[in-house]
Amino acid sequence: MINFGMAHNLMLKNFIHDSSEPYKEELQSILFPSFVHIYLQLLCNGHKTPVKEDIMTSLDLREGTTESLTPVNDTRPKQSEVIQNLQQSIKKVREGAPCLSSICFYTFINAYQGLCTVDISPDKTVLSAGFEDSTVKLWSITPGLIHSKQVQYDPSTLFLAADFWDLQEDPDTESKTQYREVAIMRGHNGAVYKTCFTSDSKYLLSSSEDCSVRLWDLETHTNKVCYIGHNYPVWDLDTSSVGSYFVSASQDRTAKLWITDRTYPLRTFCGHTFDVDCVKFHPNCNYIATGSSDKTVRLWSLQDGKSVRLMQGHRGTILAIAFSPNGQYLASAGGLDCCIRIWDVRKGTSYNVTQQDSHTSPELLGAFPTKSATVTYLQFSQYNLLLAAGSI
Repeated sequence: MINFGMAHNLMLKNFIHDSSEPYKEELQSILFPSFVHIYLQLLCNGHKTPVKEDIMTSLDLREGTTESLTPVNDTRPKQSEVIQNLQQSIKKVREGAPCLSSICFYTFINAYQGLCTVDISPDKTVLSAGFEDSTVKLWSITPGLIHSKQVQYDPSTLFLAADFWDLQEDPDTESKTQYREVAIMRGHNGAVYKTCFTSDSKYLLSSSEDCSVRLWDLETHTNKVCYIGHNYPVWDLDTSSVGSYFVSASQDRTAKLWITDRTYPLRTFCGHTFDVDCVKFHPNCNYIATGSSDKTVRLWSLQDGKSVRLMQGHRGTILAIAFSPNGQYLASAGGLDCCIRIWDVRKGTSYNVTQQDSHTSPELLGAFPTKSATVTYLQFSQYNLLLAAGSI
């Protein structure tokens, strides 16, 4: 216990010694009570070596006084001065330049297969990518390799009769694990436009030009389910944070609600007059928002599949949408108008479905032009900061 206290004492001394010169004196005053506390703990545990002069000279333990634990010949500033200096330091931090977060950037080199989409699992361990050659690839973004449990039958692999010529069944096949740098999953017969992890990071969903959505097991990296319900390519996917629900958006002008243990859609959301290009779950998972090539954004109820909001104002295709963490605001970005618009979805104004596209919906809070940049990505941070990315 004595060594533990002395280690803390030394750690605080080194922290003050290594600090920048303008703040060293302030740190000595602020951390002085910590030194006193550690020294008293040392005394209680049998420590008899006196404290060095650079920490404090002595202690005034006179009974009945309120100035106990005060060093003799203390030349440090008064408590009011310390508090004032601390408040000034806090003010400098608040009013100073913002401290930007670090960026971990992943680059795909020689992506001749045509990279279409990238996604990172919620547990931040796996990165997925969809390519035009109909493959889905996985990489580990943590130290180590991708672990793939072997299975006896892989539905994404076609076997010929010759493959079973001398094949002997191995009872331990299920327990074997393969280690590799990249896991390649094949099953689609068209370009993969979107990949999306489930909330528990155990499965991956992918949508493709072949009008299907596939569910992949991330333990065996094999295809488990194929969902067929759209008549044209599926552009976008999003998964629910509650349960096993997911939604898909397609060129057939519809969005569909699915659950992973059913191969048929639970709801079909019809109302857009052109492609549904993007879809997103509301944070409470009772609504979804869709953006379309008909220049509108719609909010749908999952209970009855009806449209409850129609937001007009964009002058081109809606390429990205995002909900704020509290679910009160919706951000959307158009392609041709190069503008980000913020909507208040709480406004319960009724709308007329025969309105012209030139009208602006009352839910609109503001429009933010991006000059000539086409926005393709929107995401709210946990502090309601809207992050956007695009290209010129």
